[in-house]
Parts: sequence; C-alpha cells; structure tokens
Amino acid sequence: MSKQPLSESLLTRIWEQQCFRTECLHTIDGCAVQIICRGQRNFDNGPDFRQALVRVGEQVHAGDVELHLNITDWHAHGHDRDPAYNHTILHVVLWPAAHSSHPTVSRPIITAAGQPVPTIIVQECLSRPLEQLTRSFQQIDLRKYTRIQRCQRTLHAIPLDIRLARLQQFGKARLEERVKRFAAWLEHDSFEQVLYQAMCEGLGYSTNKHPFLELARRLPLEYILKHLPLTDSGQLSDGSGRTTSALPWIQAMLFGASGLLVSEKELSEKRARDSFSSDPETDAYLAELRALWDMLAPCLDLQPLSREAWHFFRLRPPNFPTRRIAALSYLVHNYMTQPLFEGYLHLFTLFMQHPESTAQKIHLCEHTLELPAAGYWKGRYLFGKPVFQDYDLRFLGRSRVRDILISAVLPVILLYARHTLQPDLESEILTLYEHFPAPSWNRITRIIAAQLFDRCDLSPGIMTASVYQGMLHLYTHFCYLPACSACPFTAKNN
Repeated sequence: MSKQPLSESLLTRIWEQQCFRTECLHTIDGCAVQIICRGQRNFDNGPDFRQALVRVGEQVHAGDVELHLNITDWHAHGHDRDPAYNHTILHVVLWPAAHSSHPTVSRPIITAAGQPVPTIIVQECLSRPLEQLTRSFQQIDLRKYTRIQRCQRTLHAIPLDIRLARLQQFGKARLEERVKRFAAWLEHDSFEQVLYQAMCEGLGYSTNKHPFLELARRLPLEYILKHLPLTDSGQLSDGSGRTTSALPWIQAMLFGASGLLVSEKELSEKRARDSFSSDPETDAYLAELRALWDMLAPCLDLQPLSREAWHFFRLRPPNFPTRRIAALSYLVHNYMTQPLFEGYLHLFTLFMQHPESTAQKIHLCEHTLELPAAGYWKGRYLFGKPVFQDYDLRFLGRSRVRDILISAVLPVILLYARHTLQPDLESEILTLYEHFPAPSWNRITRIIAAQLFDRCDLSPGIMTASVYQGMLHLYTHFCYLPACSACPFTAKNN
C-alpha cells in the first residue's frame, strides 16, 4: 500500500473502531497481541488512549496506548524523554520507518523510565484497505452532519418555553445525580470532607478533576489542620515561641502531596534547558516549602501523586494545577477562621431568616470564593518569575466560582438538608439553583446550544445554572451515545 498524506486522526479512528484483522496483530518481536479494551481517548497531554487493557504474548498489561504514523515518531516526538509516557503499554504504528519496509527500528522504543514498549505495525492488518476506511469515515461524518441538521430542524420547531422547561428538568436531574454521588461519599467521610472533596474536584475542572479529587482523599482537610502546630491560643508556632503564618505549612503539604513540588535539581535543569534566569524569590520560597515538606511527610504518611497524573497541555496558564493548588491553599487557610461547611450553612440560614433579593444572594455566594491573588503566587502560574502580575486580581475567575458553587456547594448542602430533615433549607437551595447564573459555555454546551437555539433565543437571562446543567445532562445521556430515538425532544415525544 502506498502512503497517502494523512494525519494521526485517521489512525485514531481506526483504533477507536478497531478496524483490524485481529489474528494478524503481532509486535515487531513476533508476540501475538490481543486488544481486550482499547482505552479512553485522551484529549490532553500524554498518550492518545488511557486505561487500555492489552495482552502481549501470555501477559496482560493495563495502561496507555500511543499512536503514530511512523515507527520513528516515538523518538521524533520526544516520548522517550517524557515521563508522561511512562505508562505506555503499546505503541501502535501505521507504517514502519519512513524509508524502509522492514518492521525493525535501530533505536529501541523505550519510556523515559527505561522500560521497553511493545510496538505493532498495523499496515498489513487493517480490516479493509486504507482508502476504503477513509471513505467509510467520511460517510459516517456525513451521516452525523445530516442527523445534526435534522435534529436542529426538529428542535427549533418546539416552542422556546417548552425547550427551556425541559432543560430545567434535566438540570434538576443532574443535580440529583450529584447529590446521590456525594451521598455515597458520605458513607466514609464527614460532610466537611465531602464538601472539601467536591470543591477540590471543581478546582480541577474536567482536565484535572481526578487528580484533584485524589489529592483531597490522600490529604484530607482534617490531616492538614491536625499537622499545623497551633498554640493554646490558636496561633501557629514556629517551635521557638514565635508565631508564624500557617500558609506555607498548608502549601508545603498540598504541593508535596500533589507530587508537584519542584526539587532544587529539577529547577536548575529547567532553567538551563529553557534559558531561565535565576529568581531569588522562587529559590527562597521553594527552599521553605521543601524544608517543611521534609519535616511533615513522615508524619502524614501518605503516597504523593505522580507528577504525570497532572495535565498542563492545552490549558490557559491561570488554570494550571499549580495555580489551582495555590488557590486551594488560601481556601484552606481561610477555613482556619471560618470553617468551610459551617460557613455555608450559616450563610444559607441567613438567607432564610433575612430574605434578600436573589441577585444579592448570588453575589454573597460568589463572594465566598473570591480569593484575592496574593503572596508568592500573585502573577505566577508555575514555580518561577511572575508573568502577569499587573492584572492578576483573583485566583479564580467568576465562571469557575459559579461552577464550583452549582456543582459542589449547592448539592452538598442540599444533601445535608435532606439528611437532617430541613425542608426549608432544601427549598432555599433548590430555588437558588434554579436562578443561579451559569458559568461560561464550554465545548459541550456550545454544541447543545447550536442544536437547541437560534442566536435570537439566547437573551442574557436564559442561561441559568439549571438550564446549563440540563444541557450537560442531555449531552451525556442522549447526544453523546447517540440515543436519538429516545431523545425527549424528538417530535415523537411531543
């Protein structure tokens, strides 16, 4: 088969649909390969597919899969030096080396940790010729586009108020799903810890929510507070009778447990590699965090996360996990004067006792997460010199604040209201959820909005939290599958 100009996206689709004659799959060393689970598509930094399960010879491997057009791309793309690829269990290649038909390669395919990666060349193992597969995928795309157009025509014929009412119903369904999920957490943790975990997950957004949740579980809130050397008066002691700030202690624990605390050697190597000049403030800050972490780590007795667990790729710098962990440190620091869960209960109780306008309630809720950027992390998103200090006002933008409130705070407090049989508190939370403004649109809500609405439909007051969450629910349960025949918006169901 002659090569054609194409991108790795075609190979990605071939892998997703497993368009192979499975009996032909062998590594370049001759071991038979069986794909038990293809894995989940990874849209961030690192291998193309995660959580795959593959049998190579007689051994089953769990891990990541990386796809390339040529066998030499592994080294050309620097994967042999990137720790993010250390868990790669299979290297899938369309063609052998660019100028050779022989399926061998002069340089071994190994990870940065020195582990060999089994490699298969699928050029002769495709279920159909490459040209036919390409045409087939184009036809699938055309059918999908036609289905989307048909969907739009059907949905736009439904009165706007009915579309919005149904999205609000879906939004309530999504809220109930989150309440149920947090109730499962409550079987092992307190309401305080459940709220802490839910908010940490929200700090990670979609890209880093799993490592943030794992960080909250490995380093529970009570662990952090328990290991702050408080005096009898509640102040923090440095061990010599003088009081000191708790913030460096909290940051040392969070960055140490996250696996993102940079060693002196790593920082020197990065500066040499990227031509960074020395930054005395960073040197002093990291030296303090390392000293505190070295002292605290044996007491905490936890396994830090691996650095590869965190994703920076395709993120705006203010959303980098280092920056979000810094924000979390200030949230925990504030907890020392105003307990997190207790503070929200007090706020919502005040709403019931002294009725305010909905707009005022929303403003007060958002104010609880308006963390002013300060200290070492003002203007920084990584360890190093500040880069946007002049306009760095807050750790969290309004959209992220709103998302954490509607996806973490409101569901956990609603769970508490039901758990303690407080119908008035439950009603307060449900009413607030119904009127709370939505975060900024993401990729999914933009897709659903294009299906459901004309531009003239989208007045400023329409996109509430319940409508926004309803769009996510609709996509997850119907559009993504796709389950068009069961869609509650189809003409059949009207």
